[in-house]
Amino acid sequence: MKIKPLYIYLSLFVVVIVVLVIITSGGKTNRVIPDASQNKTMPQDEIHQNLGSAPGGGNVSSEFKQRMENLKSNYETNPKDTVNSKEYARLLAAAHKPEEAVEIFQSILNQDNSRDDIRVELATVYYNLNQYDNAKIQLETVLKNNPSSAEVIYNLGAIEATTGNIDKARELWEKLIADYPESEAAQFASSALQSLN
Repeated sequence: MKIKPLYIYLSLFVVVIVVLVIITSGGKTNRVIPDASQNKTMPQDEIHQNLGSAPGGGNVSSEFKQRMENLKSNYETNPKDTVNSKEYARLLAAAHKPEEAVEIFQSILNQDNSRDDIRVELATVYYNLNQYDNAKIQLETVLKNNPSSAEVIYNLGAIEATTGNIDKARELWEKLIADYPESEAAQFASSALQSLN
């Protein structure tokens, strides 16, 4: 059976029209994506109701500012008050002023070099500053004074893991779990070991 050229041209014309319609309409979408800058309010639902606004200097509570000023004033008038100095240094570290916190923790250690609690606080600040060697020095000093400190052993393992010494971290954490299986640090070490594998 012979097909007439008219049918071939007509079929080809229909196919071209269909293809053109598909191509021209396929590139355009009718969806409108809302501009995020138009909606600057937080949704009022269970999840977002207690969040308030983003953290920053503008939304620090007046009580916190007053507390910080009182601690600073007390520190300046009596730097030998180590209880006040420690609290002030901790707040400075939390307020993103770790260098100032380090200075105050060091001044406390200059007054009383046996303060292992200050060394642990100082090690935490050094760790957050990525000064792992300084953090390690502080923790190793604490461990010499108190070899059974499970928290310090765990933190030393964390430093080793962070700096890429995975085998040393594993060794410290396995020893911690074996020596102090009921401690909270042993539970953390167990979780950390699983994440190493």
